[in-house]
Amino acid sequence: VVIAFNAFGSIDDGNFNLLSRFNKGRTLTHELGHFFGLRHIWGDDSNCSTTTDYVDDTPKQNDDTNGCPSHPATSCANTKMFQNYMDYTNDACMNLFTAGQASRMEIILNDLNIPRRNSLLTSL
Repeated sequence: VVIAFNAFGSIDDGNFNLLSRFNKGRTLTHELGHFFGLRHIWGDDSNCSTTTDYVDDTPKQNDDTNGCPSHPATSCANTKMFQNYMDYTNDACMNLFTAGQASRMEIILNDLNIPRRNSLLTSL
């Protein structure tokens, strides 16, 4: 997992020189989501018919969300879940993984065919 130094940490924990969009510590949460098998919530595809993040309880959206939009924002005839850690909203607006995303991460963590991740279960 690689994170820029000025997007790592939270201004809530000290006077750090952080980028204003990424100053709540959510960048690490987002990148660890990738490490544990999650895709961006928009599935990296701009076509509403084909986009998928392979998680059933995240709504389809055709692009990333920037800034901190007001609710509701829509995409692909759905209300965007811009609060999701796997979108690109500002840290201050992110606050959730879905149950389906949590389940997908647990599957990846428990998969014996992925030893680097699975070894975390027994690591000291």
